[in-house]
Amino acid sequence: MVFAGFLLTVFVVPETLQPHVAEDAKRRRKEQNTMDDERDHQQVADQDQRWFSVFWKFYYGSCLCRTVRRLAMRPFREMSILNRNCFFRLISALAFFTGMVMSGDQVLLIYYLEDQLNFNQKDVSVMFLIVGVAGIFVQVVVMKPLNDAVGEKMVVALSFVAGSAVNFIYGIARHKSTIFAALLISGFSNMSFPTISAIKANNVKSSEQGRIQGALYSVKALASGVGPAVLQFVYSKTKNREGTFLGPGTMFIFAAGLFLVAVGLALALPNDKTNTSPKHGGRPNQTDENEGLMAIDDEALGEYRRLASDSSSSSEDEEDYGTI
Repeated sequence: MVFAGFLLTVFVVPETLQPHVAEDAKRRRKEQNTMDDERDHQQVADQDQRWFSVFWKFYYGSCLCRTVRRLAMRPFREMSILNRNCFFRLISALAFFTGMVMSGDQVLLIYYLEDQLNFNQKDVSVMFLIVGVAGIFVQVVVMKPLNDAVGEKMVVALSFVAGSAVNFIYGIARHKSTIFAALLISGFSNMSFPTISAIKANNVKSSEQGRIQGALYSVKALASGVGPAVLQFVYSKTKNREGTFLGPGTMFIFAAGLFLVAVGLALALPNDKTNTSPKHGGRPNQTDENEGLMAIDDEALGEYRRLASDSSSSSEDEEDYGTI
């Protein structure tokens, strides 16, 4: 099935990257490489005026060394977009919390349920069925209307609230039915990462779309390694404390607490950069620095067409002033 997807991608799926966007990205990388070369040459010229070892002259002046250095530093340079401003740092923190908790749930939940609640093969199959159906329902039926109703910022916050509730239920559950009930609302916690990706994409130029998505998934990959390790550590310290509030499920209660911290970070996001709809505080007119185009809301567009229609009807020329 994966190979079939590969064939469909190569031969059926149309290219979505516009040629001028790809050219802009290439130009940006070329300019950065030129700047790096000029800095290295300047470094050699400055050091030539005083004692300068053969090693450092080779390090800065050799084309091979510059190429190796460039390849080694490129991931860090591309990731630096996440540190562009406070807004990007907040979004990156949210992505990290999401990846950390969700990866911990994916890795540890089955083992926990088999060990603590005696889940068998049939129960695990039912669990995956519920997760799949809930995820499809939320992504297809709920997410778009909810986004239109409350805006991207509140979608992220509500997703974290749902994730916190689900993990808290995991932690206190003592029966299989409780776990199945939690799984029914687990789909709502999956709305966060797609929404965060869209928010970041809306705040960068067209030529930076691939860069921001790659950096965001790098953060998620890092969180996917840290999350299970942290939750496993909490589990190892609390698994033998039966009969108290602290017990084997404490790791999920800890995860619920992380989601609550993420809720606070989500609510701290500025409306004008997070939401796209003016109804929720978003900016109605945003200029794309790369293409020079301006998005016009429906009300302004209707007014423009009305004025253009009046102008064209009173003009002797036959030009269509109402076409954008």
